[in-house]
Parts: sequence; structure tokens; C-alpha cells
Amino acid sequence: MTSDDIPRLRQALKLQAYKFGATSREAGKAYYELGEGYSQIDDFDNAESNLTKAVEIFERLGLRKELESAVQLLDDIKFYRTGDVPEGNIEALTLSHFNIPVYTKENVEREETKSGSYVNDVKSFLTEDALEAPATKNSVADRGAVTGAAGETAAEPPHPVVQLSAEELKKQQEAKALDEAIATTSIEVAQLKQKGSRNTNQLADLLVDLAALYSKKNQMRQMESALVEALNIREVVYGKNHLSVSNDLKNLGRVYFAMESFDAAEKSWKRALEIRQAQLGPFHPQVADVADLYAKLLRKIGKEGDADDLEKQVEESRTRHQSDWDAYRKTALKAMELDNYFYAQALWLAAMDEASVFEDEDPRVLTTLENLAHVYWKRGRYAKAEPLCMRIFKISEKLLGKEHLDCARAANNLALVCERQGKYTEAAVLYQEVLRVMEATLGQDHADVISTKESHANAIRESHKQLEQKLQKSNF
Repeated sequence: MTSDDIPRLRQALKLQAYKFGATSREAGKAYYELGEGYSQIDDFDNAESNLTKAVEIFERLGLRKELESAVQLLDDIKFYRTGDVPEGNIEALTLSHFNIPVYTKENVEREETKSGSYVNDVKSFLTEDALEAPATKNSVADRGAVTGAAGETAAEPPHPVVQLSAEELKKQQEAKALDEAIATTSIEVAQLKQKGSRNTNQLADLLVDLAALYSKKNQMRQMESALVEALNIREVVYGKNHLSVSNDLKNLGRVYFAMESFDAAEKSWKRALEIRQAQLGPFHPQVADVADLYAKLLRKIGKEGDADDLEKQVEESRTRHQSDWDAYRKTALKAMELDNYFYAQALWLAAMDEASVFEDEDPRVLTTLENLAHVYWKRGRYAKAEPLCMRIFKISEKLLGKEHLDCARAANNLALVCERQGKYTEAAVLYQEVLRVMEATLGQDHADVISTKESHANAIRESHKQLEQKLQKSNF
């Protein structure tokens, strides 16, 4: 979106208002699009003005979905300008660990699409329609009413049946699913500790997962506790200056900021920024990510000069790394949600072209590789997926080390695409490496370890069959 698009959007607003009325749904959408356009060129005054009008129209017409979108964008603009966080709006925790999608041996058509983001995984889990809905028909009260109609007397009159709307039912289902997810993750944390795995990256990852679930209930104290524990573990595992530590500090800073514990937030973000600057240089996108948050905090607490300096650094960083990558990513993910993998492939290839100038440490590189490989996997184009999976494995090995569980997951994905192409010897070697890491991290009895042992054994069997066939053809 550029400033050249604004006149077109203004003209569209005039046409919609003339054709359908100034307070119609169509006019509201036009106000929203114009406000979004202004926000993308950093004209926040006009953005807020148009979005406010959109909110008024959507609210008057009872258009809840459109209203939520407009309110969210207004909140985002408010946060960008002032650093204010609307109450309860702290769900966007960033990951403190690479979350490489894991391919499975299930039928390709049945495999679920993974976005590569834990937060998105949680959102999809909480909105599944397969959850059991509370009964609204044939309840005790209904049966009482039927009995009464048959002439029987009851000690008490039946209670009136409360019919819940579809939205209220969905909220009940989401709340139930969330409580179950928190309970399950808490049990997994406790089980790891009982096994003596108190200082492992797997436990730290689980604690961050638990914090992300707590964020859905706005339970900030529980989030803080889980994130502090994850931070302490990662400092033991990797040392105090590792990039994973900076991610935990970034997460903690967001929680402290939402709790208005500004001193604690400043300490967290300052240290996170120092780690990233030392590891990645002053103008890396991951440095700008933390610097942007830190600058808003500094402005909030009155340190205007320091905030100005950081914002200049952020602006220079984003100018250096400016590209259309994010637009391709967003559209590609939407295409994947609709199972349109052909279109998604084209978009991820375009994103790959944009990412060709990024360094391997840039998170956009892994995101692009993982999603393009996943699209090829879904389309059965395993030869295309293989070099991408190999590169993911090599980058993960370089960034995380050979002993990291996510590195093992990358190797497992590579083994699967090799297996699908009949490259059983290569797959067997990879499965052996996956087993070594998983057994050390998860233990012999873990379901993933057992499954990988079966895959390893199968790859060896098929490799031997291939060798026997070659020997037979050569008359040995």
C-alpha cells in the first residue's frame, strides 16, 4: 500500500456512501479499508478517524466480526503510537524456540496444515468444531416439561430452558478446551521434572507453551512464573548470552509491560537487545523487533531522547531490510488455510526470492523454507522438498546445535522425504541421528522415540531389499 492508493480508496468510499448510504455496511467497509490504507503509510490521524467511523457503523448494524477487526486495528495503532496495551490484549507471545513442523507418515491428503507458529497452533486448537458441545435439548428441564404434559405431577416446576446462541456455545467450548490444554501441558511439565529433566530445552519449551496458554486467560502471574522458569533453564543450557535467552527476555518484557511493571520490563528488553546486538549486529530484523518494543517503553516512562535514538535505529534497520516478503507470507498462509497449495507454492516461491538476500540467522529464511517444503510435501513433490529440508536441517544445526530437539525434527522431516522417494539408505542414516538426540532428550519410552525406532527399522529393511534386488540384477 502506498500513498498513491489513498485517492482510489477515498473515491471508493464516496461511491459506496452514495450508492448504499453513509451508514451502510458497504460504507463501513470502505471506511475500514481507507483507515487501513492510511495506517500502512503511517498517517495515523486519518487512520484513526476513518476506523472510528467504521467502528460506529459496524456497532450500530451489529456486525460483530467486522467490528472486532476494526477495533483490533485501532488498538494496534494505539499501541504503535503510544505503547499502551489494551487490557487483556497480551496474547501475542513470541516463540522462544524454533518450531519446525513435523511431517508424519499418515496419508498426505489427511495431514493437517501447520503454520510453523505455536500461537497459531493454539488458536486453531481452541476453535476446533469437534469439541463436545453442552446439551441444549432433551435436558432435565425438557424431560420435566414433557412429563408434566403427560399429566404427572412434579415436586417442583421445571426450570426454563436457557437456549445458548451459537457464539455463546463456541465460547464455552473454547474455555473448556483451554482449561484442558493448560491441564495437559501442566501434567507434561510435571512428568518431565519427575524424570529428572529439570534443565533441558524441552522443559523450557513446554513452559513457554504453558505461558502462551495462560495468556488466553489473562493470567499474567502464571505467565510470569512459567517464563521466568524457562529463562533460568535456558541460561543453564545455553549460557546467558544465547539468542534463545533473548527471546525469553522479550516474552517476559511483554508480560511485565502489560502488568505495568515498567522497571522489570525495561531490564528484560534492555538485556534482550544487548544480546541480539552482540550476536546479530545493530541492524538485524530481530534486533529491530526488540528495539521497537523497548523504544515504546522508554517513551512511556519519559526517556524521550533514548527512545528517539532507538527509533532511528529501527527505521534504518527496516529500510535496509525492506521487502515484500511479509505480504507474500500472509497471503500464502491464507492460501494454505484454504488448501490451495498450488497458489501457496507460487507465493512461497516469491517469498523465497525476497528472502534470498537475508542471512541464515534471519527468522524469515527458516519460515520460508519450512512452509515451501511443507507445500511440496502436501502436493507430493518430494524431490522438490528434499533440498529445502536439507537446508533447514543445516541451518538448524548451525543455529541450535546437533543436540537440539528441533534439529532432530528437521532431520526427521528430511528422512521422511527421502523415504518417500525410495532413498532408504539415506533415510536410515538420518533416523539413526534422530534417535540419538531423541533418546537423550525424551527418554527411551517416549512415543516419538518408539515411532522413530519403527521408522528406522523399516528404512533398514527396505534398504536391504534394494541391495538384494541390485545384486540379483547383477547376477551375484
